[in-house]
Amino acid sequence: MRRITTAITAAALALSIALGLNAGTAQALTPGYDSAYQFESAFLSLKPADSGTFSVFFANTGSTSWVAGASSQVNLGICAADKVTCNVTSAQASWAVNWLSSTAYATHTKSVVAPGDFSAFTYNVKVPT
Repeated sequence: MRRITTAITAAALALSIALGLNAGTAQALTPGYDSAYQFESAFLSLKPADSGTFSVFFANTGSTSWVAGASSQVNLGICAADKVTCNVTSAQASWAVNWLSSTAYATHTKSVVAPGDFSAFTYNVKVPT
């Protein structure tokens, strides 16, 4: 069976702020919200029908706490290949396993991410057969 290698590079993905970012080209950040990429889990090398988990870590460099389930929740949004057009359906949507939505992979795993703290954004994939 042909081996499929996937490198899901979440560093190329923008964080989708739950407060008012719409599909389309990148917009100015909502005041109080900013982030910095920290690191990510190992790239996945999967064959058809394999499953895997991927995590990317971002620091909250803004002035507003990210609170899960509240209006200040921050999501790892899906971006197009141009890395500018975000909140779009993933080209790998058929790989989704319990993603947050059709336009976001996951939200922060910590219930509260205070300014200066960081959190993982973790999601699962399954390669179609």
